[in-house]
Amino acid sequence: MTHDGMSSLQIAKQRRKVVSERTVRRWQHMYRSTDTIDLKTPAGRPRIIRTKSLIRKVKNRFIYKGRQSARKLVNSRGISKGTTGRIIHEDLHLHAYRVIVESNLNDEHKQRRVSFTYW
Repeated sequence: MTHDGMSSLQIAKQRRKVVSERTVRRWQHMYRSTDTIDLKTPAGRPRIIRTKSLIRKVKNRFIYKGRQSARKLVNSRGISKGTTGRIIHEDLHLHAYRVIVESNLNDEHKQRRVSFTYW
C-alpha cells in the first residue's frame, strides 16, 4: 500500500481503525528498511527464563540435594520467586510447603489454656 502513494492516515482509515496510524507508520518504516514486516525478535519482554535446561537443573537439584527451600533455590539460580514456583508446581508437579513447627503442649499448658478462656 505504500507503493500506491497512500498516506499512513489513509491506510489506517481504510483498515477501519483496526490498527492505529502509528502502527501503520511503523510498518511502513520496517517495510522500507527491510522489505518485510516480519519482526526479527518478538516484541515485549523476553520470555527465555523457563527453559527446559533450567527445569532440568531445578529437578536435579531436588534429586541430589533432597529437601530444598524455594528461597535457597531462588538465591542459587538467580531467578524470581514466581518463576521458581511455576517450575516447581507446573513443570515438576511438586508442591512447595513451609514446615510448621507445632508447639509441644503438656498437660499443664493445656490446663492453662482452658483456664485462660474462662477468665
